[in-house]
Amino acid sequence: MGYEYRISTEILSPEVADRILKAAGNGAAIPVNAGYEYRVAGSLGLPSAFASVEAYGFYVCAYGTHGLCSEVLGYIVSSAAAFGAVRLEESE
Repeated sequence: MGYEYRISTEILSPEVADRILKAAGNGAAIPVNAGYEYRVAGSLGLPSAFASVEAYGFYVCAYGTHGLCSEVLGYIVSSAAAFGAVRLEESE
């Protein structure tokens, strides 16, 4: 349904990982049960992206190809890289 990514990172505290997700998307993060949705203002239907903290690092699903999807993914990867090695894989 979307492009799914696994971002494996060095161990981050849950608080730091959550702060990264809240900051991604320049304030577009909306908390949901298992993570955050990111929406373009006024959009209906599927969010632009979804992200969550997982045991390996972060999971991101991009439902579109516009700027907000790329911005969320790029922010999470670059922020995690500040703490050590990062591996980005597209999930099957």
